[in-house]
Amino acid sequence: MSIPSFLGTITSLTHLNLSDTGFYGKIPPQIGNLSDLVYLDLSSVVANGSVPSQIGNLSKLRYLDLSDNYFEGMANPSFLCAMTSLTHLDLSNAGFMGKILSQIWNLSNLVYLDLTYAANGTIPSQIGNLSNLVYLGLGGDSDVEALFAENVEWLSSMWKLEYLDLSNANLSKAFHWLHTLQSLPSLTHLYLYQCTLPHYNEPSLLNLSSLQTLHLSFTRYSPAISFVPKWIFKLKKLVSLQLLDNGIQGPIPGGIRNLTLLQNLDLSFNSFSSSIPDALGNLTSLVELDLSGNQLEGNIPTSLGNLTSLVEIDLSYSQLEGNIPTSLGNLCNLRVIDLSYLKLNQQVNELLEILAPCISHGLTTLAVQSSRLSGNLTDHIGAFKNIDTLLFSNNSIGGALPRSFGKLSSLRYLDLSMNKFSGNPFESLRSLSKLLSLDIDGNLFHGVVKEDDLANLSSLREFVASGNNLTLKVGPN
Repeated sequence: MSIPSFLGTITSLTHLNLSDTGFYGKIPPQIGNLSDLVYLDLSSVVANGSVPSQIGNLSKLRYLDLSDNYFEGMANPSFLCAMTSLTHLDLSNAGFMGKILSQIWNLSNLVYLDLTYAANGTIPSQIGNLSNLVYLGLGGDSDVEALFAENVEWLSSMWKLEYLDLSNANLSKAFHWLHTLQSLPSLTHLYLYQCTLPHYNEPSLLNLSSLQTLHLSFTRYSPAISFVPKWIFKLKKLVSLQLLDNGIQGPIPGGIRNLTLLQNLDLSFNSFSSSIPDALGNLTSLVELDLSGNQLEGNIPTSLGNLTSLVEIDLSYSQLEGNIPTSLGNLCNLRVIDLSYLKLNQQVNELLEILAPCISHGLTTLAVQSSRLSGNLTDHIGAFKNIDTLLFSNNSIGGALPRSFGKLSSLRYLDLSMNKFSGNPFESLRSLSKLLSLDIDGNLFHGVVKEDDLANLSSLREFVASGNNLTLKVGPN
């Protein structure tokens, strides 16, 4: 259903929110008749075409959200720069594209400005006149021309700024970017995802004392560096640090122990080597830890058992070896575990015995693929009643599936492929009514599978069972 034009006749309206209402199509120009409107949210209404210039007549409007729509290729509307009452303007992810309007400095009352995926070209220095901004989103699109900044001195006047997103921007000429950011006393969240930064210089003094979130994933210095910038370890209030795929080499730096408030740490897909430092076990506020895709080696340290707040841990795709430490059984809040592509050389029942007493009741994802597990599954598997995703592919696990598999009533994704399982799997799996994907390819399963065995698997969308000795027996219908 299109946005009804009769809304333009309800001239007493002061607030109009059509976000996520199911409307679609062009925005009716009659909206511009609502002269008392102070709040207009048209986000996610699947609007297309162009934004009618009549919206510029709404002189009292303070809040305007046009995000998440389909104004494909439309330039940022110039009439917006005359709407000087605006305090909140969101044009993000709506299909707008073009240069940031230099006249945007007219909107001096803006507190919130989000142009994420809505602009390219050079960032105009006039944007620095928006000194009341608390939130500034200028994140770009890596598939089109990146935003470019000759410098970032224009930021120094935004002393109220708490949130800054310059993702995908080319800052290779902004040699004093870090010094400028220090002039923002309230800066709490900084996103520089996939940025190009200038030549690395370690600051002698650093005062980013309010910073809690730092996302530097896919970021490159020019010329490249292969280490974690030391200034990061001075950010004592950091809660989230993401350094995904930054080409970092060598051991995980000891300075990480200084970041005692960290809740989210992502060092994945770099070239970190050596062992996991025991110091990580001191970061007891950690909720999410991702060390996947590195060259880490040695045993998983028992000190990780100190991270009792941990909800997600990913150690996959590395050279870690040996048994899982029993101390991981202390992590009662774990919901997601990925130990795939390691050299565990461990009996699968030993792993489950470690996890079962404390972790099993809340765990939703357990992935241990291609990690040299052996032995047989035992009835411990039945304790994982809330498991949604169970991935054990490409190991050496054998024997029949325990009947307790039938207790996994929340299971939706099960991959047991390329193992040595035997017996008839459906004696244990036939009751799993929520199962969407089942892969038992490349095992030693055998027996007759009847229609009744599959009748309760009503949600199944993907089923792979080749490479076994199963016979499907169906009726004439």
